[in-house]
Amino acid sequence: MGVAGDLSATGSSLTFGASFTNAPGGTGSWNFEGGTNYLDESGTAAVTIAQADANVSITPYSGTLRCGGAHLTGTVVGVAGDMLRCQRSSLTFGASSPNGPGGTGH
Repeated sequence: MGVAGDLSATGSSLTFGASFTNAPGGTGSWNFEGGTNYLDESGTAAVTIAQADANVSITPYSGTLRCGGAHLTGTVVGVAGDMLRCQRSSLTFGASSPNGPGGTGH
């Protein structure tokens, strides 16, 4: 509420600059156009985005020897329950074990 009541009725508007979607964030900007009854204002403010912990689940291989070797499998789930397909992150595995009795996967 302002001097004239609803600020949108006086031609005022508040707008924001670009948004941030990745850590560490950045400096965001804002702009207030005061319209008839208010002075224009603008400024900046920090947008801080911390890295999140992912839920990494690794499935060891246990079974008989098979052509092509045996290897680990796994999934990575992010904070919103997504499989991190749209993120710049990856889950990689070391070499498979082509012979018995196997070994430790990386």
